[in-house]
Amino acid sequence: MKTFFTMLIAVLMLSIQTVSAKEKGVVWERPVVTEKNDNIDGYFNTLLDIKRVEFADDETRVMMHVALRPDNWLQFASATRLECDGKRYALKKCDGMELDKHVYLKGRGETDVVFHFEPLPSSATKFDFVEGDAERAFVIRGVQNFGSVAHQMYPTSWRNEQTGDWEIGFYEDFAIYDCKFWNYKQKQQKGDKYMYVLENDGKEIVVNADKIKDGKRIITIDGKKATYSLLTSITLPDYPTKDTNPTFKNTHFKTDTVTLVGWLRNRPRAERYDDNSYNVNFTNPITGEEVNVFGKMDSLGRFVVKVPMPNSFEAFFDWDRTFIRTILEPGETYFLFYDFKCGHKFFMGKNCRLQNETLAHPFRWLNFNPTRDITEDNVRKMFDSLKNSLSKNMAELKEIAEKHPTVSDRFFAYRTKCYEAEAAFYNFVANSYSRNSGIAKDIMAENVRDLWAKRNENSLMCRAFWNFQGYYVWRLMDYSKYVVRSDKGNESIYEYLYPQILRRYRDAGKVKITDDELAQLERNAAEWRSTLEADFDKRNEKPNDYMKKSAKILEREDIKKVLDDENSLFDLYIFLEIAESLNIDKETRDILVSRFLYGSMTDTGEPLNETAARYVDELVSQPSAKAAINTLQNKYLALAKKDASKYTKSASDVAGMSDGEKILRKIIEPYKGKIILLDVWGTWCMPCRMALQQSKQEYESLKDYDLVYLYLANRSPEDAWKNVIKQYDVTGDNVVHYNLPADQQSAVEQFVGVNGYPTYRLIDRNGNLVDVNVDARSIDVLKKVLNKIK
Repeated sequence: MKTFFTMLIAVLMLSIQTVSAKEKGVVWERPVVTEKNDNIDGYFNTLLDIKRVEFADDETRVMMHVALRPDNWLQFASATRLECDGKRYALKKCDGMELDKHVYLKGRGETDVVFHFEPLPSSATKFDFVEGDAERAFVIRGVQNFGSVAHQMYPTSWRNEQTGDWEIGFYEDFAIYDCKFWNYKQKQQKGDKYMYVLENDGKEIVVNADKIKDGKRIITIDGKKATYSLLTSITLPDYPTKDTNPTFKNTHFKTDTVTLVGWLRNRPRAERYDDNSYNVNFTNPITGEEVNVFGKMDSLGRFVVKVPMPNSFEAFFDWDRTFIRTILEPGETYFLFYDFKCGHKFFMGKNCRLQNETLAHPFRWLNFNPTRDITEDNVRKMFDSLKNSLSKNMAELKEIAEKHPTVSDRFFAYRTKCYEAEAAFYNFVANSYSRNSGIAKDIMAENVRDLWAKRNENSLMCRAFWNFQGYYVWRLMDYSKYVVRSDKGNESIYEYLYPQILRRYRDAGKVKITDDELAQLERNAAEWRSTLEADFDKRNEKPNDYMKKSAKILEREDIKKVLDDENSLFDLYIFLEIAESLNIDKETRDILVSRFLYGSMTDTGEPLNETAARYVDELVSQPSAKAAINTLQNKYLALAKKDASKYTKSASDVAGMSDGEKILRKIIEPYKGKIILLDVWGTWCMPCRMALQQSKQEYESLKDYDLVYLYLANRSPEDAWKNVIKQYDVTGDNVVHYNLPADQQSAVEQFVGVNGYPTYRLIDRNGNLVDVNVDARSIDVLKKVLNKIK
């Protein structure tokens, strides 16, 4: 009897379990995919991540996470369906998103949706998610349960359960381990156990993988045994333990190489992509220059990029395809795996946790909506939107900390400082849109002051911080005693600097001047400022009141020479005075000096004068800052010795002429019968100079057209003009340069119709302007025009 009741209870329990299973249905907790046609960055391209699939008798539910920046729309069609074994299963409804409409994601630009489809058969092992039949419809192929692929070894990526790092991957033609590609020298399989002998550059290692159990394998790599889990998610899951170290490697701006090895698996092919290289971009904090580093990519999408990083600093990877924004630390080696079809992106490396966390928790851009309608209400709304956007980003970081408690302190340190720096920088942008209106100026000053107070050493890793810091110092300069502001413009009161400069030279025994005379100069400067504040038009008087009162002192030869020599450093002295008032440390001040002087040389195309060079030698102690300035200085000194007279023409041929058309016709007279490409540019114009850097490529591309290249420089100092020509080698037997007097250049520009710089015009073989807009930076378009007139 006891046995009977035992059997009856067992049958009843089995029945209950069967009913319960039927009610719950089959659930795929970790679905994997074979192929996607969407990208996986979630910013420029929509990210679709199927998190869970539930099978029920009356429907199949697909839970999906969707991400796209809030100012871009996406759309799911009501024709969305599942396809399985040649049959289609229609969409019944969608929770969380309207169908057949352009949808802009709110907040952070992400949401979770549930698609309800006609029921797939419970025996289904794989299906495709197809978003209608439009040309660019989303398609996710080969959606299947994790368990159905867990026994496959190719392609798979494996994560060390103890460390949380991605450590090894097995693919059809090679394996990835220790940031390297390894060839299979030997393969053995016994059931679900695998043995490999891997080879890289003459070194061999043995890898043994035991049977999979609950999605995990014990894998022994080169004698080191650990438990590994199969990676099926787009990014690495949370690391198993918390990293509480908030610091980053600090080389004190001594450059060291970052090695980025990578593989763009199943990379998309399109004309807008450069299939031959992978790009890493950063702004050098020492020079302020944008640095682009490229690594050659092979036919499989593998590459190596060597990046000269001056310190731990923010870098941007290949925005056209992968759109990664993260920190690179000097001396480190990273491996980036980016699989477009299967939807995976991981970093490998000895110190790559932060990089993986930045992939898992993407950067949120500030929601800044500028307006030029500067009513007080609109200005307040604009600044409020910035403040609210920053608050939302900070709230998201708090939410990440709560939901993902093991995310490292380094992640939060980096992300917090970047958000604050960007908010501060955009306050300046907002003020610019508001045309420096009173209310905007007051709001910006308060916001920026608060954000400046939050800066710390980690702020220096963020590109936006250096922009913000520079703008802040310049802004405070504009509102210092050294500048008088007016609706008619601004006027610098450099005269305030004269006493301190002359006092320094007197103490060094290089000039003679009394304390009374220095005090007199200080009073005269203050009075001159008061005069301009009362009547700004007096700035145009020659000599002005200050010069009249100070003439006896300033006209002395020794004093006049000192001030003339120091003139190029006036703005730098004011800049540094403001920087010191902000308690900027000496190392950062030296780097700001480097950026200032580097930019000055780059803008003018000329080396520093003797006084400025001596300042660098005596007062700049930061090694990298000093080296950067001296390197550029030596470059421009060498250029100054190079002869460019063969290509630069004298304006004597058009001396005394004032009619723009006649001047131009006189200049082109020797080249009649040739097509002429006219380039109107200036040494002060950065887009012009960027275009000139590509001159040799331009000449090569257009060599079949037998052109003459005529360059007319606008408002360009003689030495700077010649240096730019020599620096970018804008030379050739068919290249001609003129630097006309300002009135003649203006007359020619008016005749030609210059509205911006650079301006390009074509002149036909008869010496007539061709009435077609051209741009030498768009070679293919230019060729089409040339083909019509040649």
